Amino acid sequence: MLGFFEDLKNIGIRDIIVTDDIFLVCVFLIIPFDVFLLLFTYIYNKIYIKKNKRDFLVFFFGEKGGEDFSRVGGDLVVVAYWFLIYYSNYKTFSAKLHFPSINDEKNKPIPIIPNTYRENVKLFEEKHKNWLLINLSSLYLGFVLGSIFLVYGFFFMD
Repeated sequence: MLGFFEDLKNIGIRDIIVTDDIFLVCVFLIIPFDVFLLLFTYIYNKIYIKKNKRDFLVFFFGEKGGEDFSRVGGDLVVVAYWFLIYYSNYKTFSAKLHFPSINDEKNKPIPIIPNTYRENVKLFEEKHKNWLLINLSSLYLGFVLGSIFLVYGFFFMD
């Protein structure tokens, strides 16, 4: 049994990967990189949102709703991810319906984040621009790299 572990220790990464295709190796490195990116973003969001909890509560739920959300023990990171998905569509596809104006009588913000009117989003953008940039970059980078992995897997694997 001890000999097995000695042999395992002497095996290099080159012996495990049996290809000289550097692109294939890079494609398979996408998986651990995406996992690292996901963990980094999650930890960053936990720390950032904890430091700015009041801003996020008021932005997402308004003055009264933020107190209710805190009292029931909701996780702001989950709500922040919902917001980021809608915000991404708002910026990328100009989906203005997600964040209507305060004066718009017909449309209301989505129920999970009821205080995200367009005017509030603009104020939030100014105050937390770096947070939005890091999260959207992480979101898009993960999507692009995941797409590359899938396309390579479906069309170029033997």
